[in-house]
Amino acid sequence: MKERCFQLAVKSRPLCDTPRNHVFCGPGKYLVVQKVSISEDMYPVQEDDSYFVFVRKGAGTFTINGADFRVKEGCVCWIQAPQVLTIRPDYGNTLDLWVCDYDYQLISYFMFNRPTIVEESDIVMAVPIIGPEGKNLERIHELFEDFDWLCSRNNRGKQLMRASII
Repeated sequence: MKERCFQLAVKSRPLCDTPRNHVFCGPGKYLVVQKVSISEDMYPVQEDDSYFVFVRKGAGTFTINGADFRVKEGCVCWIQAPQVLTIRPDYGNTLDLWVCDYDYQLISYFMFNRPTIVEESDIVMAVPIIGPEGKNLERIHELFEDFDWLCSRNNRGKQLMRASII
């Protein structure tokens, strides 16, 4: 009897959508506060730069490189360039977010302030979410408010001040 070889015709599928970029970072998005409202699951995002996300209102889940982090009003998230972020608001919720791209200012900080190896390690290895009761969170909220106020006054002096806040 002749042996038959069966070939399964199974089509492989990715686990999720291909990440998109230039959603929060890119031309025209530097040194501004982007105000974003998300009411349904968002596709994965992977940017070439890093950015801060401030949760102004609502609750949901940020999935960062496959790990889920619960977020609610007051949380601040730091997404670094190689990380993939998917945003899912809780059912019936809308997440109101403020987003600031900042990567090139961080490079300037490293150049001028010469952080120690411990400080540099703390920055790179930090947990990407600061919860609503996190250390210095009130000051971070104030900086976002100041940054937003400066964005409404667009001149060269205010651009320098925005760069220093980031």
